[in-house]
Amino acid sequence: MSDFKLRPIGTKVIIKPTTKEKITKAGIILPEMKSAGDVNLARVMSVGKGTNEQSMKLSKGDIVAYNLNSGDKLEYEGERYIVAKQTELFAIVKN
Repeated sequence: MSDFKLRPIGTKVIIKPTTKEKITKAGIILPEMKSAGDVNLARVMSVGKGTNEQSMKLSKGDIVAYNLNSGDKLEYEGERYIVAKQTELFAIVKN
C-alpha cells in the first residue's frame, strides 16, 4: 500500500472496495452479490490535498462506508478502485 502511485485531486479519495467471496467445496469462487442501495466497506488508498474551503478528514488506510453508486470506477494495474468525493462517503469505521 505504500507504493500506491495514484493521487486524487482536491477533496477526492481513491478507495479499494473490500470483497467477501465464498469458495464452494469444488473450489468455485462466488462473489458477494450486492444491490445499488447496499452500504459497502473500502480501504482509503490515497487522499487529495483538500481545498481552501474544505480540509481532508480522511487518511490513507482508513476503512470507510460507501454506497455502490458513489464515485467513479477506475481500473489501474489490474485492480479495481473507486474515485469519490470525500462527501460521498458515509462514515469512517473505527476498530
